[in-house]
Amino acid sequence: MSGLNNLNKVLRLGGQTGKAPSGGSTIPTAALPEWLKEGAVCIYTSQSRGDSHRVKVKALEERKQTVLFTFEADKRVWKRVSYMEAKGGSGALRPAWKENLQVAGCEGPPPEMLAQMKQARAAEASAAAAAPKPTAPEPRPQAAASAKAAPAATTEVSDDDDVEAVGGPPAKARKLA
Repeated sequence: MSGLNNLNKVLRLGGQTGKAPSGGSTIPTAALPEWLKEGAVCIYTSQSRGDSHRVKVKALEERKQTVLFTFEADKRVWKRVSYMEAKGGSGALRPAWKENLQVAGCEGPPPEMLAQMKQARAAEASAAAAAPKPTAPEPRPQAAASAKAAPAATTEVSDDDDVEAVGGPPAKARKLA
């Protein structure tokens, strides 16, 4: 049973036990980049959410092979990152001058296209202003008065045995013989 517990621990920690790697594959603190030193302000990028945060390096722990840092937004929050994640400058911990990584893309349409779009909008606006506006005919007062006075006509529709009234007050259904 203890073998399974050890296996679960290794799986839960992702193969990292918090100890320095065995076999002499430790990275000396001197081999880290010059921007990675105690007191340096860096950028931490969360692997799960992708958020970037400004952090301050508190300690370089050679024995644990980790970098301990606190977040500038809340100094009580701290995190450790392995030397391997911080070593290249493109991992979770980056120098402050790499804060905004630019993604390939464009800023918008080229200036020639912007000019064409502006001209098209101006032409549409001038055409809309020059066009005569249609006016709706006014309702005739006689037609409105006669519609109020006369009751609606009822039309009967027969569907085999049922008779239904369409338009006007409901009619009683009767059987046709």
